[in-house]
Amino acid sequence: MLVPFCAVGAQARDASKLVGRWWGSGTFFSADLQKKVDSLPFMLEIEPDRPGSGQVGAASLRDVRVKPTRDYIEVSARLSRPVAADPALAKDRLVLVVTALNDSTAEAEFHLKSNFIYDLKMREGRVVLTRIP
Repeated sequence: MLVPFCAVGAQARDASKLVGRWWGSGTFFSADLQKKVDSLPFMLEIEPDRPGSGQVGAASLRDVRVKPTRDYIEVSARLSRPVAADPALAKDRLVLVVTALNDSTAEAEFHLKSNFIYDLKMREGRVVLTRIP
């Protein structure tokens, strides 16, 4: 007997749960970079009808965009300057890949990049954000 394959439409994650103010501290996956820079402070504010804002290290976030996908929520932003003085961090874009989200915390990977498509020398790490009342 042949059973027909029925594709179920993939539902995107609910990005509205990210609305609010968040604070956290990120760590780099690279042990060498982590030793040089230590932790990286994050502050993110997402509003329902406007672009978001925030800060990562020494950089302000500009042109913040939130894009839900089936597996995660992507937050992308341009950086006003490098997040730290180390030349390895001379990147002007940030992508947060939010993989777990509840009412009080958001877990994400962060990617510091030179473009939004592919950067062979992107700097990656992990951040846990806590909602600020």
